[in-house]
Order: sequence, then structure tokens, then C-alpha cells
Amino acid sequence: MSGDSSDAAVVVAPTRLEALGLAVAAALPGKLHAIANHTRELTYEVPAAQLLEAAAVLRDGADLKFEDIVPEVAGVYPRVMREGQVDAGAWSCGMVAGLIHDIPTVKELVDRIMTEADALVRGRLASIVGPA
Repeated sequence: MSGDSSDAAVVVAPTRLEALGLAVAAALPGKLHAIANHTRELTYEVPAAQLLEAAAVLRDGADLKFEDIVPEVAGVYPRVMREGQVDAGAWSCGMVAGLIHDIPTVKELVDRIMTEADALVRGRLASIVGPA
């Protein structure tokens, strides 16, 4: 092996979320099953018989404090929604996200809503509002 620095292994420090995952795994060895996901969150399955014990360890564990994840969860929405920093931390959206097919301007959206509402009213209440 040469003494060239290109042969040296690169060590990458874990992210805060990865470090928290390692701490949870160390605090509850063999007691939970990590669920893989790609949403920058930690998700685990815990057998029902061990749920209270796991909850107590997570609540009282010296190495597991809420303060450790505050940067990941507190104040994330402004950074994500206003500044576009989608990797800023944990954030969520509902199933409605799958219904979004375009991102219109406010004017386009309001015009679309008004046109659809007008068509709906005229279609269902034609005898009251009269012809278009």
C-alpha cells in the first residue's frame, strides 16, 4: 500500500438523526425493529409486551433527550415552506400531496376555483340562476 493520501478512508460523521437512531438502538438492544423509510424520521415497531419498557427507556434514558432532536423538529416548517430547505429536518404532509399536479399562481388558482364553482352552481341550480 502506498503512502499516498488518496488511499486513506474517509470517515463521515453521522447526522443528528442518524446519531439519535444509534442512541435509540443502543438503549433498546433487541427490543425494537427499525422500519426503513425515506422521510428523515425514525420509525420503530415494538412488541406489545415490551412497549411500556421501551417507552420508559425513551422517556428516562440518560442518552435520549428531547433536546437532542429540537433542531430537527422545532422551527422546521418556516425553513422548509418559506426558504425551500427540504433537508432542514423532519416535516410532513398528508395524502393530499398526491393530488397536487401543478403549482399555479394565486391568480390562476382563484380563477380556476371561481370557474369550477360557477359551473357547479349553474349545473346544479340552473333553474334558480338561469342560463349562462
